[in-house]
Amino acid sequence: MQKTHKKERTAARMIFFMRAAVFIILSFASYQFSSVPVIQYLYDPPLLQEVCRSVV
Repeated sequence: MQKTHKKERTAARMIFFMRAAVFIILSFASYQFSSVPVIQYLYDPPLLQEVCRSVV
């Protein structure tokens, strides 16, 4: 019982850090290329879609 609870907590922490990393990368990218429509560019590649799918 306690082991599964610890696993769930670790998974939640991993998901949280992944979301934070994605957010930092997105904000950094939008800061770097503020003249380019960054969001549209970033959500097009299948790699980022895969990352978002794994996070969500």
